[in-house]
Amino acid sequence: MNKDTVRPNRSASQQLHPLIYLALVGAALAFALAAWTFADDSYTDYILAIVTGFALTAVGLPLILSRVGRTSADSKPRAHRSEPLREWMQGDFETWQDRVKGANAAVEILLPLSAIAIGMLAIGIVLHLTGHGGA
Repeated sequence: MNKDTVRPNRSASQQLHPLIYLALVGAALAFALAAWTFADDSYTDYILAIVTGFALTAVGLPLILSRVGRTSADSKPRAHRSEPLREWMQGDFETWQDRVKGANAAVEILLPLSAIAIGMLAIGIVLHLTGHGGA
């Protein structure tokens, strides 16, 4: 987007809304639970425990870092926390490259992990229905 086309009437945020982080955690938990549909023997359980740890770490570290960066002296994060999700999604989200609509940013952030979790669950269900799945 060109700087001349930036919409000045929309609020811009550099922080993700807390509900987006919550949705990411939910998608990671769904992925971890869906991965356990492949559980079969002790070796598979060991690998699934490692995959679950990686998934939760990949979501947990950014969540923790987002909380650490907020100081009590900074008033912007406090104002951001009180902003409703609807307003955040209608406003702009600033990335290091561009400004995008908040709703588009939320979809771009949540889509990959959610798609993997849904796909993993679908494959696990099919494996169990065909009798090739775990325990």
